[in-house]
This record gives sequence, C-alpha cells and structure tokens, in this order.
Amino acid sequence: MSPRVSVSPNSFSGLANVPEQTLENCVNGFRGTAIRAVCRASSGRGRRLSRLLKKLVRLDVLVLDDWGLHRIDHRQQRDLMELLDDRYTVRSTVATSQYPLGKWYETMEDPTLADAILDRLVNNAHKIELTGESMRKVQGQQELENESTT
Repeated sequence: MSPRVSVSPNSFSGLANVPEQTLENCVNGFRGTAIRAVCRASSGRGRRLSRLLKKLVRLDVLVLDDWGLHRIDHRQQRDLMELLDDRYTVRSTVATSQYPLGKWYETMEDPTLADAILDRLVNNAHKIELTGESMRKVQGQQELENESTT
C-alpha cells in the first residue's frame, strides 16, 4: 500500500517548498508531479481532460498543492473523485494547504462528493501540521536585514 500524506499547517512554515522538496528529496526515482490548486486540473473537458486524468493516475506521486485556495465545483469534484479513487491504495498522493484539515470540507460544493473525496484523501493518510513563521516572512526579514547591513 502506498503512503498518502496530507500537509495541513496551522501556520505557513515551509509550505511553499513542500511539493518541490517532496518530489526532489523524498521520492527520488519515482515519477511525480505537483499541480497547484486542484480545481485547475479539471479546467479542460473532453479528450484533453481524459488524457490528463490518465496521466495523473499513473504517477507514483501526485502533489495537490494549495488545497482550498479556490472552491471546487461539482464537476471538478467528480473529476477529482475519479482521480483519487483510481489512485487509492495504489499510488501516493500528497495534499498541501494553508487551511486546517477541518476546513477542507468547506472548499467543496457537493457535500456527498466531499465526503467521498476526503475519505480517500485523508482517512488513510499521515498528517503533518507545520507550525512557526511563514518562510516568505522569514526570508523577507533576512533580505531586509542583509540590505541594511550593506
């Protein structure tokens, strides 16, 4: 069984780097990709979408980045449900979000599909909650300090 990991920080520490680090450092030798904002994955219809979903199903690691930044409508939920159902217990899926896990349900339009999606994504997952300052804030402060010392 492939592990699934959901990253849901209470704050934003290191979140910007999670997908790239996951793919680069943690799954060396595996086929994977990161897609930002789940809803963008189903922006096309027909054959193009069908090909995309087939490719995403076959990846060893799929990173769903920035979960919850955009509301997921009914059609997109059906596509996501199909994708996660095909990957469940066969491939690894990583979801990152700036929202706590308890609020993920609210990002989806259809409550029945939301239950099914979160059941496949969350219930058999390793959950990691990050704490601390935003990496962008820390890096920005460091850059300002470096500029003021030069």
